[in-house]
Amino acid sequence: MKKKTLKLLSLLLVSTLVMGGCGSKNKTTEQLVEQPVTQPAEEVPETSQDSTVVEETEIVEVDDITSQNSGKITIAQIKEKYGTLDDKSIKPFYNVEQTTEFTFSFKSKVEPCLAVTVHTDPKCEVSSIVYQINDAYDNGSGYDIVVKPGRPVLNTTDRESGKIDNYNWGNAPVYYLSINYDMDASVPTMLVEPIIVPFTVRNDVSTPNVLCEIDTDGAFKITWKPVDGAVSYNIYEANKVRTESQASGLNRAECGYVGDHLTKIASVDGNTLEFKDFKCDGTDNTLKDNDGYIYMENFYTLGSYYVTAVDAAGNESLFSTAIEGWKYESQLPETFDKYSAFYKDSQGRITFLPETVKVQMADGSNAYLPINYNKIGEDEYGATYVYSIVGTKLQGQINYYSAVNDYPDEIKSIAEVPYDIFKIENNINIIPDNTVNTIANSENVDLGAKVERDITKKVSYSQDVLVARADLENARMIQDGIYPEGKGPEYMLNYGGLTENSNSEIVDTKPETVEDNTKEIEEIPEPTAEPTAEPTAEPVENNETSGEETTAENFVEKQIEETEKQVTEANNTEIDVPDVLLFADSAEEEYLTIMMAAGADVVNISAFPKLQNTEYLVDVIYKVIYQNPNIVGFEQMGYDAENQNLFMKYRFTPEEIEMRQVEVAKEAQNIIDTYITNDMT
Repeated sequence: MKKKTLKLLSLLLVSTLVMGGCGSKNKTTEQLVEQPVTQPAEEVPETSQDSTVVEETEIVEVDDITSQNSGKITIAQIKEKYGTLDDKSIKPFYNVEQTTEFTFSFKSKVEPCLAVTVHTDPKCEVSSIVYQINDAYDNGSGYDIVVKPGRPVLNTTDRESGKIDNYNWGNAPVYYLSINYDMDASVPTMLVEPIIVPFTVRNDVSTPNVLCEIDTDGAFKITWKPVDGAVSYNIYEANKVRTESQASGLNRAECGYVGDHLTKIASVDGNTLEFKDFKCDGTDNTLKDNDGYIYMENFYTLGSYYVTAVDAAGNESLFSTAIEGWKYESQLPETFDKYSAFYKDSQGRITFLPETVKVQMADGSNAYLPINYNKIGEDEYGATYVYSIVGTKLQGQINYYSAVNDYPDEIKSIAEVPYDIFKIENNINIIPDNTVNTIANSENVDLGAKVERDITKKVSYSQDVLVARADLENARMIQDGIYPEGKGPEYMLNYGGLTENSNSEIVDTKPETVEDNTKEIEEIPEPTAEPTAEPTAEPVENNETSGEETTAENFVEKQIEETEKQVTEANNTEIDVPDVLLFADSAEEEYLTIMMAAGADVVNISAFPKLQNTEYLVDVIYKVIYQNPNIVGFEQMGYDAENQNLFMKYRFTPEEIEMRQVEVAKEAQNIIDTYITNDMT
């Protein structure tokens, strides 16, 4: 092992133990990364855009770049280093309408339903695809792909406003457009990495942002941030997918919410911001013995939970992101067998009180947790103690015998529960408020309006193709959202292709209704003609990016223009690189690492549209914190989606952070110089 590798490990050790640095949010140990933060040389070598990650057991050699690389650097130089200066990412579309259609112009004749797909999970894998069928119009060199809503997701009768009709996006908190082909290529060219663009649907009530917690007594609960105007909150449950299902182990967003039959299990008032009575019997999911001691908790099998907000007029928000309670079963204590935990002598007396005991967790695994004892009585035969297992609600009563009559009032274990003592307060809203504009500098745009398109240019699917897609979706419903093996949406192309309209001829693309005796499936009918667009009733403000006003037809193009403008301006921003050892493996990570190591309290991310995907943003921040021990005293983060500003809070001033970074570096080097020799393996 080389000394520069040891320096990183020593930094991690010293920063954690001496400085009380930050930890992760319910994450396992992350991997060390290969790419240190450096200023680019005059000639920037070609680098892969893919993150370089190694297995946890592998030691990665890193470069010590503490002094020679401090100074000023532009964001453009950071991007050049990773080969992402020409990244084509697009800002999110916040608060579109339920009927909004997205138009993407391709310079090649791509397959419409594969060129752009809509997902409910940010990874945008096949199983998270939403069931909708795109239109295509010949634009001369290629196709204009119109992404329109089909069957709405998370559609339940338990919702106060009832189910919604087809041709709406549905009640999901966030959707993801995955642009899978190069829009500028003259022949269909699949992107190595798709361009993923989040979008949310506007509602009269903002969607709650939900988190989960495990209390210090082992109780699982969901919490949410208050919503303006909410007088109550509804909690919905979807049962855990059966273990034999192909969807077992996946969250419901990863399965497109297909088969998620939501049931409203509770309502709470507008001042209540947490819920933990999942069995809904008032016991908080605990069982007590005849003496009133809790001998079991977390025994109810948790499912997936969603929260909505309701205002005084009865308007209900869309569903929050799901909290998958079943994912945390290995962290939830369930029961304790006192009969096998305490050693008994030949006379059946308990003569030894252990400091830790084996507790069965909700997933059936075991954990050893500390146990404390409090004496409640004593006689000639021994003493009676009430035990309580630290980190749980589990309690009980035992009789203890000491041969030397040693019966202290309290016996406290010196063992500790491995609580995450470096918790970070996360005030980043995954779902922005319903007041955030869809397109910057544009208001009063009716994104739900139909637009005029030349029907003679329309390209349609054959009847066989549409029926094949319907068959796939029926099979998917039965399998909890998983497509039949080897049969994703591309499978329907085996049944035929596209038909171009000639003149004003209209191709009837309405599929036949497919019967399914197992599930009631309502198919998406395709309209037989394009409706004529009505002009937008309200005046539309001009977008600053061009003289053309923003409309329902061109707002995607406007968002692309606005993104390019903001990114170009932000790329010229010059920042100071602190004189400390830093690590990253993407341009986004390097930028955040530099800013956070310097103690920046406001960080603008307009140069990085990918980071404006808030779920990705949170993941990147936690990764950056973990792998950079020189980010000192980080406590809190928030985000302003309207202005792309991150807000950071630290326990120390920038001057104090710099002083501690110097101390940590000195101590790390001292450890290496004192204990490591060149003859070591």
